[in-house]
Amino acid sequence: MRPHAIPFSCLLLAALGCGGGPADGGEAGVVITLPSGHRLGGTATGVPPAPGLTLIDASAGRVTLLQDGPFWFEKRLPTGAPYAVSIEGLVVPGRYCSLTNVVGVMPTSDLPTIVVTCQVVGSPPGG
Repeated sequence: MRPHAIPFSCLLLAALGCGGGPADGGEAGVVITLPSGHRLGGTATGVPPAPGLTLIDASAGRVTLLQDGPFWFEKRLPTGAPYAVSIEGLVVPGRYCSLTNVVGVMPTSDLPTIVVTCQVVGSPPGG
C-alpha cells in the first residue's frame, strides 16, 4: 500500500475539516476547543531572585514571577468577572514590591495592565 499525500491546506485547516467527515460517510474530523475567557496579566520590574514573587487572584489562580517582563495568570476569566490581585506570602528580605491596577472587572479582551515594581529597600525611587 502506498502512503497517501495529505494536502497542505488540510493540515493547516484540520480543525475546519477537509472532507471525510460524518456528513459524507467518513470518520469525525479533528475537534479543537479554544479556551474561553480572557487573560489577566501585566509587566514586572525588579523581580527578586529565586524564589521570585508569587501573585494570587481568587479566580485566576497564582503566577510566580522569576524575572522581569510580561506575565499572565494561567486561568482565563470571563468578561465581567471581578479580579483582585495581591502578593502571596512574604517578599524576599531587603526588597519592597508594589502593585498597581490590581482591582477591577474583566473587559471583553485580555487585560495586561497590572504593574509590579520591586526595588531594594533603601534605594531611591525608580532605582
